[in-house]
Amino acid sequence: MSDDSEIVNFQRWLQNRLDQLSNIDDLNERTRLEKRIQNAIQECIDYRTSLEVISQVQDPFVVRKNPVRVISQDSISSPTVVDGKCNSCGAVMAEDLQFCPICGKYE
Repeated sequence: MSDDSEIVNFQRWLQNRLDQLSNIDDLNERTRLEKRIQNAIQECIDYRTSLEVISQVQDPFVVRKNPVRVISQDSISSPTVVDGKCNSCGAVMAEDLQFCPICGKYE
C-alpha cells in the first residue's frame, strides 16, 4: 500500500525532527515543539494501527453473480381503481378507501 509507506516516511520525518530539538535554545519553545511532535507521532502510530485492523476485517457486503430479485420488465399499474366522486367535496375517490382523501368524509 503506497499510502502506508508515505505514513511511515512521515513518522520517520517527525522522529528526525524530534532528534533535532536539542538545537533549539529556548526551553519553552523546545518543550512546546516536543509535545507537538510526540503527539503527531502518536497519531501516526494510531492511524497505522487502524489501517492494519481495517485490512484484516472482511468486507461485510456480499457480491452475487445473479440479482437477488428478478427485475420484471412488465409495466407496474396502480392497485387503486377510481370508483367515483365524493358527495361532499366532489374529489375523485379510490375504490380501496372508505373516506375522501381531500375532506375526510366517510362514504
